[in-house]
This record gives sequence, C-alpha cells and structure tokens, in this order.
Amino acid sequence: MNSLQDKLIELWDRQHPFVSFRVPNSEEVIVYYQNKNNLYSTNDMLVSGFVMSPFSQTEETYYIPDDLNETFLRKNIPLSEKHEYNIMEDASKKTDFIELITRAKEQIYSGVFNKVVVSRHLTFPSKKKPVNLFLALENLYPETLVYSLYLWHHPKVGTWLGASPEQLVNSTVKETKTMSLAGTQLYNQYEPSKWTSKEYEEQAIVTKEMTNDLKTIFPSDQILVKGPLNLRTGNLLHLCTHFKMPALKVPLQLLINALHPTPAVAGVPKEKAIEFIKSEEGYNRLFYTGFLGIITKEKKHLFVNLRCGQWKQGKLTLFVGAGITKGSIPENEWIETQRKATTLFRIL
Repeated sequence: MNSLQDKLIELWDRQHPFVSFRVPNSEEVIVYYQNKNNLYSTNDMLVSGFVMSPFSQTEETYYIPDDLNETFLRKNIPLSEKHEYNIMEDASKKTDFIELITRAKEQIYSGVFNKVVVSRHLTFPSKKKPVNLFLALENLYPETLVYSLYLWHHPKVGTWLGASPEQLVNSTVKETKTMSLAGTQLYNQYEPSKWTSKEYEEQAIVTKEMTNDLKTIFPSDQILVKGPLNLRTGNLLHLCTHFKMPALKVPLQLLINALHPTPAVAGVPKEKAIEFIKSEEGYNRLFYTGFLGIITKEKKHLFVNLRCGQWKQGKLTLFVGAGITKGSIPENEWIETQRKATTLFRIL
C-alpha cells in the first residue's frame, strides 16, 4: 500500500489535478484526484467534491470531484525537520502597508465604512516542492481540533496550500454552523489573554454583520450565538464567536452568497470595503480569503482560505491581512501580519 507521500509525489510528477486535505476532529488525510486534466467549475454548489473559490464573487469556483479518492492516517506521515525563522523584509514593504492602513483609516473617519481588512503578500524562494511543503504543514499544525489543512493542485489553475482555523459553513442534515473570527495575539501559556478595546470592537463589528447576514437565511430566533471566546491556533490566539442554526432548508449557494466574503476578511459595509480592497491593495487576492472545502449530499464543510500560500516556479507567496477600525494603530497592524506570516514561513 502506498503512503500519502508516495501518492502525492506520483500525482505531482504526472501533473494530475488533486487535493489533499484534513478537516478538524480527524486523523485522516483524504486525497481526491483526477486521471485527466479536465477543469470543473460550478456556480451553484450542486456538486460532490472539494471546491476552491476565490475572494472575488465574479471569478470562477473550481472543484475536484470525489469519485477518485484515497484515505491515509495522519500518524503515518513522516516527520520533517522544524526550523525557526525570522522574516526579513525590505523597509519599503512596511512603509507601503502603513500607508495603506492610513488611507483605510481616512475612509473610516469619513464614514465610508466601519471596518476594512487590508492584506499584503510576501514571496520567498522555496527549495521544497509543494508535496513536501504540505507534509511540513501537517507537522507544523498537529492540532486536529482547529485547522483545516489542504494542498490543491491543478495544472490549469495553480498550486495552493494552507491551514485555516476559520469555518465558513459546517452544514449537516441536523444543523448549520459558522463562526466570526477577529483579533490576533501571541499565545502565552503562562499569561492570560489581554485583548484591547480595538480588538473587542473589531470582533463586535464582525459578529453583528454576520448575524445580519444570517438573518437573511434563518429566522432570528433560530440563530444561537456564543462568544466571544478565545480560540488558540498554534502560537496565536483569536477572538471567536460561534453561530448555530437548524439544518439548511435553502440551497447552499444562497447561504454562501449571504456570508462570503465575511466581514472578517472584507469589512463592513461589505460592498464599500470590497471596493476599497480592489482599488487600493494593488494586487489580486485570487484564492486568498476565498473559501474551500468538501461538499457531499450529507455535509458541507467549508473554510475561509486563511494562512495560505501559492506555490509557483520554485517560489512560495504567502498572504496575510489585518482588520482596520478607528482604533487601529498602523505599527501594531504591521506586527500582526508579520506574526501570521512567520507561522507559515517556517515550512519553507
């Protein structure tokens, strides 16, 4: 029987489309793959497989069908070496990002929006191929309760990998769940968390907006809200609010349209925030802050595509962002993006 590593190397060498992933609460790594390079897309989510959707709602959502699949136990994944890195960036990168934050705050004080999530990308050479990066990611994120890990490859689309703690939709025949996530600080097992008023404000804005979005799908009295609570993701802590609703009675696409992109990755109001992002960030987010995950008849388990990178021609581009409100301090937001990038940078 082939190992996960053998299977992924085989698919990569043949340049066949595939996705390898692990969902929270599971010790299994699942691989969906194709024997031909057909490119499948969907605009209604009436598919069975692993979907990969971009930040922009006007761009294509792709999927890899689940009819060809294999499952591997995580404990059989070979361990890779762990290294500690310090990210060294050109000073102009910091200047540009702080200027972007300043422009965002000007729009907030002008009343254009209450919150916007601005992002940036960092590109580094990678000696490892995507398969080895994914195995390193598996070792870096052993917490099976929190992360959804994935490696997606299609010769006609590209190669992406990541580890997301943020659930977009978890829908079964019994119930529907989602969450709002905001605020970031380093985890310290010896000290209690210390959230600032800015971080509580940001989480409250996100939670209120998501509640309003959910009310377009579910009656108000069917939306149970719990939080904010601390959510530990590796060496980071976030503020998290959980939403629980009955089983979904409308098409999945309607719920996705209501939620995506969430205020945790776009802003409030959503349309104005997206307009600012597209005009001011200076690059196309592609699948960063989009969503991904499995869809079957029995369940829909989708995650926001955070903590992710795009591998291309021996280079890995990492994507990180920060939520900006009136209380944001540009220097602190820059540091937050560095903390997020450092975690993924360790797999290079």
